[in-house]
Amino acid sequence: MVAFSWLLPLYILQAVYDHTAHRVYDRWPYNKINIAFDKPQNADLIVMGNSRAYGNYIPEILDSVMNLKSCNLGLSGYSFLFNDKMVLEPYLKHNTPPRIIIQDVGPFAFFEDINPPYRIEFLPYINREEFSFYIDKCPELSVFDKYLPLKYHGQLSVCWDNFWSFVKEEGDQPERKYYMKDYFWGEDFRQLEKDPAILDLFVQYVRMCKANHIKLFFVCSPTHTVDGFAHFDMKGFRKIVNDIAKNEGIPFLDYSEIYGADTLYFIDPVHLKMHARKDFSKRVASDVMKRL
Repeated sequence: MVAFSWLLPLYILQAVYDHTAHRVYDRWPYNKINIAFDKPQNADLIVMGNSRAYGNYIPEILDSVMNLKSCNLGLSGYSFLFNDKMVLEPYLKHNTPPRIIIQDVGPFAFFEDINPPYRIEFLPYINREEFSFYIDKCPELSVFDKYLPLKYHGQLSVCWDNFWSFVKEEGDQPERKYYMKDYFWGEDFRQLEKDPAILDLFVQYVRMCKANHIKLFFVCSPTHTVDGFAHFDMKGFRKIVNDIAKNEGIPFLDYSEIYGADTLYFIDPVHLKMHARKDFSKRVASDVMKRL
């Protein structure tokens, strides 16, 4: 009875927070996951990738140029493994397959994930069957977290901040107008190791698209050609993508150098300002249309 009296309030608080997160359709990352799980789009085109996909492609512009319905499923901060498991697989379960997928293949696409996979934004979903892989990837979590009110341990302050933001209906922050050279990695950035398992999964994904008659395009978003190129083996990255594209017959559109090193286009070495996002979205839409 004593244990129950302690657990019941925790169950209630956890249920309230889970419900709140599931309802936040307009905030990252819940909007992407909720779209994939519970808000069918049945889009003609979807955009996949990490933060460069999330920020650099504007669905309304893609739609207006290509005369179709698109959906951006870019999920920031993770490698292809998590993008595939957290949004693409659930999306394909609950929607008709798209005719086209734009897969952003930025420099981080095939690297081992440097972020700890224990991230609070995904905890409201670990009880769903599709997220069973998440517990396997997170040493901080166990199967008990699915049944006991333990999954938010050590995260209560973050839960409160997120819940309060929901109550206040805080909108997106204004766009940063200046360029931050060290915003993304800082001085301590180390070269990442390519992950063979992620590369294998990526090839499986390519073949799944072909088997389902989905026209897949590899697209590399613009990168600052001084600050960005200095931190990545761009030659090696291009070779990986080109080899897969050639072997599997996939178009590869490389826009990495179109804005050079002009900081008027970038908010940091790998993300674009709004006017550049609009221009880039128009370019991609037009070039994809030519290759359909």
